[in-house]
Amino acid sequence: MRILYRFFFLLAISSLTVLSGCREDEDLNLLTYPDNNFTLAADDEDGSEITVNATYNNDGILEFDKPVTFTFRFNASPEETIVTFEPMGENVELSDTKLIIPAGYTDANVTLNVKDMEAFQSNYDEATCNLGVKATVQGYKMPSTTLEAKALIKKAAYVATGFLEGKADSKTTFEHIYFNGEFKKTERNLYTFSVQLDRPARKDVKVKLTTEGLDDEYLKDITITPSEIVIPAGEKTTGDITWEITNDFLLRTSDDSSNTLNIMATFECEDPVFVQDEKRSSFTLNINKYIKGFEFVSYKRPSGWVEWSKQGWSVEVEDNGDIWQNDGGSALIDGTTNNYEGIASDGNISFTLDMGEERTINGVGFDYIYYSAPQNIQLSVSSDGNTWNYLGKVASADEDADYYKFIEPITARYVKCELLASWGCELYEVYVFK
Repeated sequence: MRILYRFFFLLAISSLTVLSGCREDEDLNLLTYPDNNFTLAADDEDGSEITVNATYNNDGILEFDKPVTFTFRFNASPEETIVTFEPMGENVELSDTKLIIPAGYTDANVTLNVKDMEAFQSNYDEATCNLGVKATVQGYKMPSTTLEAKALIKKAAYVATGFLEGKADSKTTFEHIYFNGEFKKTERNLYTFSVQLDRPARKDVKVKLTTEGLDDEYLKDITITPSEIVIPAGEKTTGDITWEITNDFLLRTSDDSSNTLNIMATFECEDPVFVQDEKRSSFTLNINKYIKGFEFVSYKRPSGWVEWSKQGWSVEVEDNGDIWQNDGGSALIDGTTNNYEGIASDGNISFTLDMGEERTINGVGFDYIYYSAPQNIQLSVSSDGNTWNYLGKVASADEDADYYKFIEPITARYVKCELLASWGCELYEVYVFK
């Protein structure tokens, strides 16, 4: 892995500054100054001991949370001053060991580094490092005192975390409309994502995907591209990865089908700094199939629709315990709503209409009263009363009436109608159109 250095830790005794702006033709007269004194302190800190936090950035480079400067400062002297620096500890590297300060100047600085910076950075474990410097001074009326400054570097451990990242415009919900043996409206069940690391690892990272929520026989219908997922050592991401499944598993039932699939990743890496982010190691896809053999047209009877005569027909109403008015199935096909006879329920209403013989029909209608429509209408048809063809479920208009058109003409004898309502509904007449 490429190792870079960004070590801007300055244990400094900051830059040389002039006490005053004396001109060359002026005499520097400081002989009357009292005994000198000096300090060694951190800029913007109290005292001469500081702590520096070191962390690895997302490129794997060690960074420090602040530049650190120590200032060695004394009163201006009429003579030059010699400042001597001595490292404290074996792992300290100094930029200077001796500085000569001209008369009239007050500050001196020295920069401290970790001597073996490469080893310090490449040790990915949590670690500390103590840096220090001693400063002594020789000059006019300077006391024979040694000052010390110390810095404790606290380095966090290097951790490379792996996770899945979905592409911004990639869908996670897919809708399919199916009727009469074919998909009327469909789309690809395809999800695009990548595998990423927040920091590079020193070894290859391999990823395997498993899918839950699907019968084993349909696992063969899944295609993952590329088939082998690897982040090479030193890299942070794969290219785009696609997960896709065919529509075959949606045909295992002839009814509506809602499917939640969980795709989970397992990471493998021999680098001990690698960890897997369990919360971001999976994604969920919702793949839904809806049977749709009919659709809502209007709450008013469409112009040109011709109704079949209901003479000789019969209706069988299912008693589900929620019905509070039941004038018999014949009330739904008597051709009138003025007598307020029909079926009323606090919940659903389910009934089967027998047209006496097979007929080709193109639509149905329902008359309610006082806006007592259900939430949804669910229809099925049959020619023999035993084998049923489910036509789907469609929302009502919540009006006095609903009219629905079949996607294509249907030949059947029986029509099973289920009025689905959580708040109840009242039905007074049913119509079937040629």
